Amino acid sequence: MKQLTFLILFNLPFLTTAQNLTQSEKLYGLSVAWEKAKTNFAYFDQIEQDWDKMYQQNIEAVLTTQNTKEYYDILIKMYAQLNEGHTWIWYPDEINNNLNTIPIQTSLLENKVIITDIFNDSLKDQLSIGDEILKINGMNVMDYGKEKIMPFVSASTPQDRLLRTYSYDLFLGDIHQAVQLEIKEHKSAKIKTLTISREMEQFFNFGQPYQYKKLKKNIGYLRINSFYVNNYKETFDSLYPMIQQNQALILDLRTNGGGSGIQAHYVLSHFLSSPTLTAQYQLRKRVEDEWEQFPSDTLYPQKDKEVYTKPIALLIGTGTFSAAEDFCVAFDNAKRGLKVGSKTAGSTGNSIEFDLPGGGYGQVTFKRDTYPNGKEFVGYGIEADVVVHQTIKDFLKGTDTVLEKAIEVINQQ
Repeated sequence: MKQLTFLILFNLPFLTTAQNLTQSEKLYGLSVAWEKAKTNFAYFDQIEQDWDKMYQQNIEAVLTTQNTKEYYDILIKMYAQLNEGHTWIWYPDEINNNLNTIPIQTSLLENKVIITDIFNDSLKDQLSIGDEILKINGMNVMDYGKEKIMPFVSASTPQDRLLRTYSYDLFLGDIHQAVQLEIKEHKSAKIKTLTISREMEQFFNFGQPYQYKKLKKNIGYLRINSFYVNNYKETFDSLYPMIQQNQALILDLRTNGGGSGIQAHYVLSHFLSSPTLTAQYQLRKRVEDEWEQFPSDTLYPQKDKEVYTKPIALLIGTGTFSAAEDFCVAFDNAKRGLKVGSKTAGSTGNSIEFDLPGGGYGQVTFKRDTYPNGKEFVGYGIEADVVVHQTIKDFLKGTDTVLEKAIEVINQQ
């Protein structure tokens, strides 16, 4: 399913205010949010909280909020406690339009927050890729993430919550409020402080959704960043002749946030020598503990093309989300190759959407996917066969630790 990353990114305690709702609207919105989950949510067995008690406990809290921002903060945090990456509530546009980040990308490597990209060249004389973030607004960066960001994050697993907290969401906030950073330079170990405006222009370069290159020893490398591409067939088909010429293939889904299972399965069908089963699923009815069961579909190899049957290694990680995990399930079931990297995000499914007073909205997952044999992966993540994590040392050298391990695995086959 499609990952709505931009919706999840901004679940933060911003200072923006908005006109207050009436008491009736506040209570109505809380009730709608509670009821939509109560009658649809597919994973109550995976949470410890009592949903009815949470509703009761938040009645007084929402009624005493001073503005719409405070009100939605409570709803967002309540839904975050459902621990599901496709289940969330989001602010109205009047609040959303005042949110922004700073032009820096970070990653949590070896329990350190490392700058991994800079999206405005004017900052490059003040900081460098590889520098470590020590503090944000005077607060230890790990504590800042845990206290200021994490309670607002909707995620199905601890690994996905960490990714969203320390990579996706870390610097987001009120566009009119600058961010103060304490940084340790990786070259000199010098510690310095600088302030960066959230109004600073950002020049993102996400690249093409399908990226192919040839590695040494006739190994192909295909990185797919999304399964939400309008011309996905034409794009993949244009690369497939080059893929077929290789003696082995490394397929990288580490930054694939999902999209369409149809697109994911189209790609996989080129790498199958025999039919395989996709995920099975069940849909929750609007009665507690009643479900409609749906068996796995059968995915067949391509009929009109020569399928690729040579060795494949699949790169996965926490950024592998939703439809990309649907791909992994079918890939696993086909026993098509080894998965190299770390656990996936552990979230896929379909959701119902609903509107809330003041212009906000939310969604709740009602579809529960499992492996064909019933094995759960939502709420846990899909395990790698060969576990390896990016190291800071390799990152500073420009070496992709996970990719290097995959090359080693492929060469041993």
